[in-house]
Amino acid sequence: MNKPIFVLRYPYARRIMRFLLTSIAMSVSVSSILYAQNSADRPSPPPADDGSLYLVMAVALAVWILISAYLIWIDRKIARLEKELRQGK
Repeated sequence: MNKPIFVLRYPYARRIMRFLLTSIAMSVSVSSILYAQNSADRPSPPPADDGSLYLVMAVALAVWILISAYLIWIDRKIARLEKELRQGK
C-alpha cells in the first residue's frame, strides 16, 4: 500500500490549508496586477534604504503566522469537541 507522505490528522486541516494557499495566491496576483498598473503610469521611485520594506514584510509575515496559528487552534478545538461528542453518544 502506498501511504500519503503528508497526512493531515484533523478534519478541517485540508480546508484551512486550501484557504491559506488560495489567499496567498490571490494576494500575489492582486499585488502583481497593482504593481503593473502603477509602474506603467509613472517612473519607479528610487529604492528605499531606510528598511521600510523589511518592516512591512515583517508585519505581513507576523500577521500571516498569527492567523495560521489561530486557525490551527480553532481546528484542534473543533476536533476535540467532535471527539467528545462521539464518545458521549
